[in-house]
Amino acid sequence: MRTCADRFGAPPDLLVTGTPPTSVHALTAEQLWAAYAGGAVGLLHGIQAVAPGMRAAERGAVVAITAPAGGPCSARVATAATVALVRCAALDLGRHRIRVNAVEPGSAPLESVACTALFLASDESSWITGTAVSAGRAFA
Repeated sequence: MRTCADRFGAPPDLLVTGTPPTSVHALTAEQLWAAYAGGAVGLLHGIQAVAPGMRAAERGAVVAITAPAGGPCSARVATAATVALVRCAALDLGRHRIRVNAVEPGSAPLESVACTALFLASDESSWITGTAVSAGRAFA
């Protein structure tokens, strides 16, 4: 984050993360841990990296984009962990005016997911934190 502050003159006030899709035929513990690493653990590391600057600025937004609906079991489990982490982080960071939310894509087109994430990142959603917002239909 030092590079970001050096380059732009301030620490980041927005973090957007995503859960990578994982195609699994027979779920193994290793595949599940890999899904966690790409989803909830990646989100955790991202939050830990940007939170100090956001706390100092007394503002910020974190938007986690979960796996699409109908994905493999590992992605659905990682999504549940991501949403739980979003709620915990919102409780911890809310007193610093840092909002933490998730976007659940469902089967929505990419544009709808992007618009939902943009809304959650904006000041227009300053009253929303600790929630998962659906960007579209849950199933195709």
